[in-house]
Amino acid sequence: MHQVARQICGIVLGVSVLVAVFTTVSAQMLPATFMAATPVSTPQSAVQEAVQTGGEVYAGDCAATTPANIGQDCSKYVADRGALQAYLVGRAFSEYSDWLFVQLTSEGWVPLSSAAFDDSARSLVIPWPSAP
Repeated sequence: MHQVARQICGIVLGVSVLVAVFTTVSAQMLPATFMAATPVSTPQSAVQEAVQTGGEVYAGDCAATTPANIGQDCSKYVADRGALQAYLVGRAFSEYSDWLFVQLTSEGWVPLSSAAFDDSARSLVIPWPSAP
């Protein structure tokens, strides 16, 4: 009986460590602002630029990802406010971790800012950045 209890404790401990490691790896943060962003022709390209600036591989729209994209970041368009668009960004097949805001300027689309996504909130409240 004691042997079985030890094995169960070992399994539980091992799973707990794996969950902690996975959570740490998947909870990356994008830079809060993007000062030297190069204007691009589409909002999706601006999202890609922001994700790559954060040192991650961008898989595109989360709805179009495949198992080959596991470990890469993807995005989901949420809303727009004038020339500003809001996206959720996170690991493919995982939870979103960041809000990302891209803006249309006279030169093209640029990543503007990001904020941590609170997945414990009861409703989806977009933390729109303040106007400069």
